[in-house]
Amino acid sequence: MVKLFSQLLVGIFLFSLLACNTSEEEPSGPKPDELLPDQESWQSTIIITKDGRRMAEVWAGHIATYNEINETTLKDSIHIDFYN
Repeated sequence: MVKLFSQLLVGIFLFSLLACNTSEEEPSGPKPDELLPDQESWQSTIIITKDGRRMAEVWAGHIATYNEINETTLKDSIHIDFYN
């Protein structure tokens, strides 16, 4: 009985070692927090048009563009006005 119990404890210990693997797969490519932006602007306005007609105006406290991951982030006091 003691031998079975000790084998069970060793098995649980080995299983817990294998289950606690910390090598999780990271998503490929860098994250915006790890990159420096290619362009930045503060207190900016973006005007969006379609066929020459104003569709929206976007105000942002900070805009950062990351060319490597094809992403633009807007932060701090974002305000959008839409037009018909």
